[in-house]
Amino acid sequence: MSLKYKFPLICGMIASACAAMFSVGFSVEAASIGVGGLPGILSIKPPFWLAFAGAMLISIGVSFALTYVIGRRRLTPTQRTGADPAAIATAPAGAATSADSPAESPVEDGSVTLTAPVSGAVVPIEEMPDEVFAKKTLGDGGVAITPSTEDVLAPADGTVLVTMADTGHAVGLTLTDGTQVLIHVGIDTVAMGGEGFTCHVARKDRVTRGQPLISFDRAAIAKAGKSDQVAVIITSEGEAGPLDLRSGFDAVAGETVIATTSSEATVDA
Repeated sequence: MSLKYKFPLICGMIASACAAMFSVGFSVEAASIGVGGLPGILSIKPPFWLAFAGAMLISIGVSFALTYVIGRRRLTPTQRTGADPAAIATAPAGAATSADSPAESPVEDGSVTLTAPVSGAVVPIEEMPDEVFAKKTLGDGGVAITPSTEDVLAPADGTVLVTMADTGHAVGLTLTDGTQVLIHVGIDTVAMGGEGFTCHVARKDRVTRGQPLISFDRAAIAKAGKSDQVAVIITSEGEAGPLDLRSGFDAVAGETVIATTSSEATVDA
């Protein structure tokens, strides 16, 4: 049997060593060999209870702090939560999520370029009339597009991380460098229960730039009283580094660059 993650065990061992040194330093004595952990105080001689309690606090605090700090550095959001955080925030009951990592594929020139998934006017995500998106709850950056087309195209090559099985209104991708992107069609469109939406991909599918991901009916969204504005959210940064987001223009789906890590985009309108 092997451990999935070894660093929490190592962090706990380091914390235990710190607590042991503290106990030895205060010459903590026990009346007998007892159980471990917090109940172990029952075997400690009363004059040393306070010192033993301090050792326990050190053990718990150091192990928690080390595991948290190292985990934040070593694990992706998907690994820390078991599913993409953006998908959890938007997924209805029964939605399919995946914590599987995509097959690794190097970024040849060290850059990532995203093209518009739909045609339309591009604005900063802060201008989207929904607090969840505008306040960047789902990610550090993104753009919103008021669509003039009804097909969502893959903005870059990658692997499908998550789809909304019951509603088809959103899809999450992991790009070749590890960048994670959420594309969400409309505001509160989850309430439509999938009416007017068709998802063309499934989780773990490999996709290429320009490949159709979702088709949606703008008339159906309007009839339901919802906004059809499309959010493109960077939920996790990849190896290529932070993306430079672009807005304030009309984009053509699959052609116009909306984000890049390169000083010169390789795809343009």
